[in-house]
Amino acid sequence: MAISARFVDGPCLGNILRQLHMPVLSNISLEIRGHADGVDEIIDGMCSAMTRCPNLREFTLDTTAVAHKLQYRFGVLGMFINRLSFLEKVTFRGAGLYDVRGILEPPLWHLFHFEGAASGDMASIRSFVTLASRGPKLKLRICKWVQFKEISALRELLGGRLEYEAG
Repeated sequence: MAISARFVDGPCLGNILRQLHMPVLSNISLEIRGHADGVDEIIDGMCSAMTRCPNLREFTLDTTAVAHKLQYRFGVLGMFINRLSFLEKVTFRGAGLYDVRGILEPPLWHLFHFEGAASGDMASIRSFVTLASRGPKLKLRICKWVQFKEISALRELLGGRLEYEAG
């Protein structure tokens, strides 16, 4: 299932998503484009819907096309870890998604893939990887990351569980 939100009323779409019951759904892709008011409500509604999907294993959140994306700080990595730790593959595309405050337990994820993160997100990503590296199944995939020193630090934490895809 793919949802693309463009110029939408976030609280309204969030409420619609909170009402969904999708027991056979196995993967979801949410793309937020243009300017969407209430992006946090959209993401929160999607998280609520996903908790009622027992077969859900994969999720992709793409905010790369959000207008004025530098103003947005979603911090949904923490929300995903706290509410959706049962997922196997999580992909985040975009910046401002990686706030990890208040996370105590690592997720059960097998693969966490991110691309297009801003340099300001790196401290949160490193904090997440430090916590998540305790889980032996987690692999981290980085795409389109340009700072080699950050890759080296992550490789130190994860060893062979880090995959890097150049530009």
